[in-house]
Formats: sequence, C-alpha cells, structure tokens
Amino acid sequence: LLTNLARIGDLKVISRTSVLRFKDTERPLPEIAAELGVATIMEGAVQRSGDTVRINVQLIDAQTDEHLWAEIFDREMTANNLFAIQSEISQKIAMALKSTLSPEEQQRISDRPTENLAAYNAFLRGRLLQSRRNSTDLDQAAIEFGRAVELDPEFALAWVGVADTAALRVGYSNLGVTQSLKIREEAVEKALALNDQLGEAHLSQAMIHSFHERWEEAEASFLKAIDLSPNYARAYQWYADFVARWPARIKESLRLTEQAVSLDPLSSILQYEITEKLFFLGRFGEAEARLEKLIASDPEFPVFLTAMAGIKSATGRIDEQVIWLRRKLDLDPGDIQEYQNVAFAMLDLDNPEAVAALRRKMEDIDDGHFSLGFVDIFEALFEKNYEGGLEAVNWLEREFGQQPSFQGFFGFLHTLDGDFEKARAAFQRAEPRFFDRSTFREAIEQQSTQGCLSAWLMMRTGDEALGQALLDMTIEYIENELPNYIEHPYRYDYTGCYLASGDLEKAISAFETTVDHGHYSGWWIFTSLPWFEPLRGEPRFEAALQRVRDEMTAQRENLARIDATAGP
Repeated sequence: LLTNLARIGDLKVISRTSVLRFKDTERPLPEIAAELGVATIMEGAVQRSGDTVRINVQLIDAQTDEHLWAEIFDREMTANNLFAIQSEISQKIAMALKSTLSPEEQQRISDRPTENLAAYNAFLRGRLLQSRRNSTDLDQAAIEFGRAVELDPEFALAWVGVADTAALRVGYSNLGVTQSLKIREEAVEKALALNDQLGEAHLSQAMIHSFHERWEEAEASFLKAIDLSPNYARAYQWYADFVARWPARIKESLRLTEQAVSLDPLSSILQYEITEKLFFLGRFGEAEARLEKLIASDPEFPVFLTAMAGIKSATGRIDEQVIWLRRKLDLDPGDIQEYQNVAFAMLDLDNPEAVAALRRKMEDIDDGHFSLGFVDIFEALFEKNYEGGLEAVNWLEREFGQQPSFQGFFGFLHTLDGDFEKARAAFQRAEPRFFDRSTFREAIEQQSTQGCLSAWLMMRTGDEALGQALLDMTIEYIENELPNYIEHPYRYDYTGCYLASGDLEKAISAFETTVDHGHYSGWWIFTSLPWFEPLRGEPRFEAALQRVRDEMTAQRENLARIDATAGP
C-alpha cells in the first residue's frame, strides 16, 4: 500500500523502512506522527484463513485521533485480488485525503507488479535485506531478487532489485565491478522494457550513466525517476550523491538528502547521508557530533563506523581511523574493501609491514578482488616502485576500463616515472575537457585539483599557453569561488597548483595549512612526486613534513600500545 501511495504526487508518504519500526507499538499516535513528520496515520491489519483474507484499513487524524476513513475488505487470496485490493484502497485513501490523481498516477497505482505471490514475497524479503548494508545480507538479497525474477520474469520491480543490489554489493561485499555492471545493465534493460513508467528503474539507469560518467544523461534519468516516483526516498538520496560531485552543488545535495530523510526519517543509511554531506561541506565537527549520536542509537549499523573512520582520517587521527575500521570489520568481516582502507591508513602511519598481513586476509576473502589492485598501487607508490604500480593499474583496468576517469591512474604513475607525454595522454583520456579551452570551466567546477596537474603536464609537453590558461582559471576558482561553496576548502590540497604557477611562497603556505588542519592522508606522496621537487630542501616545507612524520610516529606507537594491551 505504501509503495502504491508513494506514486501519488499530491501525497507525502513515509517509506516502509521507517514505518515498520512502529509495528506492534503501543506509543500514542500523535507521538508517532510527530516522529515521522506526518498529519495522518494509516493503520491496518491482515487476517488470513485458508484462501480468504480480511484486510482492515483506517485513516486517522494524528492530532485529533479521529477516523477519517475506514473499511474492511474480505477477498479470496490470489495475486490478482491482492493487487486489485491495494489499488482500490490506494484510490480510496487518495479520495479521503482530497488528493487529485492524474491519469498517469491512476495507471501506476492500478498496475500489478506480479501475478505470482511467491515472487512478491521473495521481492519483499530482498528489499528488507538490501536496506541493512552489510555483505551477508546484500548477498542474500541478491538471491531473493534472483528468485523473484525466476518465478516471474516479467516482474519489473524485482529486476530493479537485482540491479540495485548488484550496485551495492560492489561497495559493501566482494562483487566485481565488471560483473556488477553486466548484471545491472541487463536487469535495468529488462525492467524498462517491461515498464518504462517505473521511477525505480530510471533511477537504476541513472546510476549506470553516472558510472560511465555520462553526466547529462545521468541527471536526466535522476530527474525522470523523481518525477515518476515523487515519494521514493532512494531517488533523492542517490541524486544527492550524484550532485555532490560538484562543490558548487553540495548545499543542493544536502537539501536533497534532507528531502529523502523527510520521506524515510528513521532510515539509518539516510541519516548517514546527512553526515556525509556535512563532511563534504567541511563541517567536520558537526558531522562527527552527529555521528556519535547515530552510533549510540544504532551501534550495529556498519556504515556509521566507516563514516566515523573517515572523519578521523580527514582530521589527522589516523590511529583512531584504524580503530574504527577494525570495529566495522568486527561487525562485517566480509567487507573486503575495509581491509583496503586499513592498509592505506597503515601506509600513512609509515607501517608498510602491516600491509602484507592485511593483503593476506583480503586474499582469503577473494584473491581476485579489485581492492587488492588498489592496495598494490598504493604500496608501490609508497615504495617508489612505479613499474609495479603500472602493473597493478593494468591489472585493474579489466574492472574499471569502461570508466574514463580510471585512466587518471595511468597518468599519475607516468607523472611519477617522468614520462610526461604518456601522463598527458592518459589524463586527456580521463578528462578531455581539461585539454579544450572551451570546456575548461566545467571541468574545473568538478575536479579542480586535476586541472592543476593537467596544466602542469601541458606546460611540460609543448603547450605552454594552453596550460597557463588552464592554470590561471583553476587558481582563480580555488581562491575566489571554492570558499563560497564549502566551509573548509583546505581539505583540498592546492600546493601543486601554486608550484605549477611558480609561486613557491604560496605553495609552502598551502602545504603548511594542509598540515595545520591534520590532512595527513597520503602525505608521503610529497616525498616522491616530481611535481613537488621545487619544495624539497626548503626549510619551512621540510619542517612541516617533519611535523607529519613525528605525528605519524606517535600515532603508530599509540596504536601499538593499544594492540599490546588488547592482547591476542
């Protein structure tokens, strides 16, 4: 019923995941309504006897506790009857609330998602499992959605479940990117062929466009999803994540996330998303305080622990980052990418010996997983083994070759090994807009730091004027615009931008500011990247770098003491 009602634009309908928390509760209706942010409560009960079902539904004014509408439905229990009743009840509720249904909305709430009750039950199980965001439940969700489409291959919503679960399993489990993309593209194609008015399917399509960095097509699909399913919280959530790619739109992203929360106020993943957007805005203290409350209220939700680790990292507390990542792995030991994040933290702590043990644990989970390649890249960079880094990037291309920005890894490695022609070619494949004066601006607005490196490479490969024009425009943006969009622009490091412009004083000041703010992640790259060669030997730069080394030594020793106290 909630899914049906959510398709009516005139109504604000709270998501099932939030509503289910009040199942069997004895709390007063006004209290529930206040927590959900609604004026009207729909109550219902279902009794089944053999092949007969009785559905009792009522609408209650949350403030007065008065019935606005109530009805009892006695029907034979078949898929046809079940969805016909849902459609009938949805229309009667809309009438009781004086909502106007467009012909398209009338059609959408009349559609029967499946004729197979077993398929529908599998779909519902999959949706519940999908919301938990851990490797075990997401892997099981994939099985449930697969069962649903096996029982009814024309069940469009279940195909969406197949697609979205495949997307989530890349980040939360160990499904490979290439395999995930194949599953998603096939499932979304089937869903849209079955029902092109399904907002959920257009959302899944938007995510595929976004993966391929087809930004205009992605935005159009996100907006189509919201238009067709105006009460679908996930549509606002994932659109907000997309919008956050542009610093100028992060505040818009926060507003979209707040809209998602208004539709699903008790969703843990959406509460995390608010914290993430505060983090993107540079409001680290606010984000951390919010996370502390969320963890206290839901300590078993693993995403909160990963988020806290991210805040610790961004604010220079790498030892605490490791502790939080370990807590997350205690909850969800199958999340292979968290081992990758611990490995990166160990490199920041100047403890490469710990990385080998972490890599072995990752191999035990999946010895072909792409996260192993990223560990190999960063370990090679740390050891200044650029040939080994290129081997790892070549291995990873099998997974990420369809994503243009991945070519930037080749560009970065070739910058390190001094082959600037190859580096430029790779960055041009990754983001061609940086190499065309007419598209400088739109590229800078999305990823300004890469603009400086692209400019530096152009100036070293015969395009002095074009590179200088890009560099000037990028520095103008980071100095005069970026601070208007986020409250802590220093989370981006612009030392290299000033080095490229030849302003050594500003470059050193930028690095000192980065260190002052505790942005230590990847600090060791300053010791190897040719871009930073002019800084080496400068007393202020060397002093700031030594501060980082000393801090990392202290944190590494602190972590060792904690481990020794904890014992085996």
